[in-house]
Amino acid sequence: MGETPPPGLLRLKEVWERDKAAIWMLHPDIYRAAGQRHHWGSNLSLWVVRPIFHPRLGCDILTKKTISKASARLLAGRAGRSSPRTCHRMYTKKDFYEIFLPSTPPAILKSDLAEMVLLLKALGFHDVVNFDFVDPPHPEPIFRAFEDLFWMGFVDEDGSITIKGKMAAKLPFHPAWYNTFSEALSLGCSDEMVTIAATESTQQPMFLPPQPFRYTRDLAHRRFHCPVSDQMSLMNAFHSYTRAKSRFQTLMGKAAADKAVDEWCAHGFLSRDVLEEAIRLRKQLKEFFKSLFDQEPTVSDFLSSEYDVNIGEALARSFFHRSAIRDPGGSSWYRAVHPHSSLVGSSHKWVVYGGFSYSAYQHLSSVTAVDPEVC
Repeated sequence: MGETPPPGLLRLKEVWERDKAAIWMLHPDIYRAAGQRHHWGSNLSLWVVRPIFHPRLGCDILTKKTISKASARLLAGRAGRSSPRTCHRMYTKKDFYEIFLPSTPPAILKSDLAEMVLLLKALGFHDVVNFDFVDPPHPEPIFRAFEDLFWMGFVDEDGSITIKGKMAAKLPFHPAWYNTFSEALSLGCSDEMVTIAATESTQQPMFLPPQPFRYTRDLAHRRFHCPVSDQMSLMNAFHSYTRAKSRFQTLMGKAAADKAVDEWCAHGFLSRDVLEEAIRLRKQLKEFFKSLFDQEPTVSDFLSSEYDVNIGEALARSFFHRSAIRDPGGSSWYRAVHPHSSLVGSSHKWVVYGGFSYSAYQHLSSVTAVDPEVC
């Protein structure tokens, strides 16, 4: 540890494994890389938290798994990209050879397969269960995918793809959004739904969760919160960002505006990279919407009393297969709204949700309150 860094390197740069952070970081000046030690059972091994889809529960179970040998070698590669450097292994050689998997399991073995099954059906592969996969998934997730696709109207009782299913398969996102666009078009809020779909389809969350500043973050996020919908909260944050960015670019030069936007995102605890990704996805989705429905998305009247109602109704009609009813007494089927949801502390009887996960508790995320009588 007392070795002198190469000339020109002003300070020692180290990489400590934090799930994806170090694995995907590329920097020419990394001098050392280290795998941090974590307690897991009786072993001291390097692990990451991975979601694994449970087809019977329809939820993502967050489990702790050791990283693979390939990931460990990739981490070592962070040190030594431009010259010989050092990687400190904080686990034993025995753990590496006896516990670590050769490579990370592919996503097809741990994800919801509804999107993949619909795509295969649209391409003409009708016997999906016996399809020649490189890494064949268990039949149970495939059957769960067929069940979800049936309730969404994309396959019939015989498992054959419907006309609506062929249209939904053209979307680059989860096929459930096709139903959402269709319902929103009839309710006059399709432009808002395109924005919601874009913000819900980003790779990382838009709202940053820094623990040291949790209460400050909660106060900053409260200005975006919609009391009846997490999806509309994301849409509010998206529109606030685009307006702030446009205002700064109008009043300042490019460099000053860029700095001002970064500061605005930092004060709001928002990820600018994710917001820019949402802008790109929204542009792409608008093109898909026009090709599917032969018209541009329609903008709803923000001052209308039906603004929130129509958006919630479109979501409820599309995600009815992901609905939950309030149970004040609790039961073995009890699920809680995610702590970061804008609906925490509310007393809505019915909700629809976009995500269901389990770690220490069962959490519903991307929640919208609905009135079943209206829908």
